[in-house]
Amino acid sequence: VAARQLDLSGGVPITIFVFGMTFVYGLAIVSTLSFFVGSGGIGLDFFGSATAFAIVNVLAAGPMIVLVERVLARFSDEEAARRAPLPIGYRPRGSLG
Repeated sequence: VAARQLDLSGGVPITIFVFGMTFVYGLAIVSTLSFFVGSGGIGLDFFGSATAFAIVNVLAAGPMIVLVERVLARFSDEEAARRAPLPIGYRPRGSLG
């Protein structure tokens, strides 16, 4: 979803996106827990933990992106060569039959 709206075609934009989304995800988890469990809420320990998790995710994002790109490149040639038949009852525009 984000790739359609954002230009994530470089290392810096991906790093910022992964860091921000990890931080927001951590904030959402802590907020949900504090609502349902009644924990103390958001403290200073949250920011330290969220920052550490975000840095780890940023470091892991690069190799994962490379792995996904290699898998896509490996299988995309076979999938592009195969053509799916037209669905039953579908007629291209302009055909009379």
